[in-house]
Amino acid sequence: MKKVIRYSVIAILFLLLFFIRGFEDVLFYDPFLLYFENDYLLAEFPSVDMWKLFLSILFRFSLNSIVSVLILKFVFSETVQLKFLIWLYIVFFIVCVSVFLIQVQSEFDNGYLFPFYVRRLLIHPMLLIVLLPVYFVKRNR
Repeated sequence: MKKVIRYSVIAILFLLLFFIRGFEDVLFYDPFLLYFENDYLLAEFPSVDMWKLFLSILFRFSLNSIVSVLILKFVFSETVQLKFLIWLYIVFFIVCVSVFLIQVQSEFDNGYLFPFYVRRLLIHPMLLIVLLPVYFVKRNR
């Protein structure tokens, strides 16, 4: 594939990640957006529809994951194993969403920092940030 087309596709995919983040309040159900923006230490725990929250996190994680895998595929076309990446994202989601939903169920009784960061792992493309350097090092060996 020509470099210009490849770099254009990569740029569009990164823009798509920015749009997912930019329109998060419109696209996704997340009662914790306002909760963590305001004085959450003194604020009352928001009412949460667990199924709606789970489906919203699943949808957002899926969008971020698909775009992230495509970015990795276009950046490192010859070294990316798609099956491995897909399984990695699935296992990562199952573990993190289970932990987060248990924390939400307990209304953050053990503190707010741990669920705050687990939520961030779920709603932002953190694996992409980790995997880009990993595949870069692997390719240059």
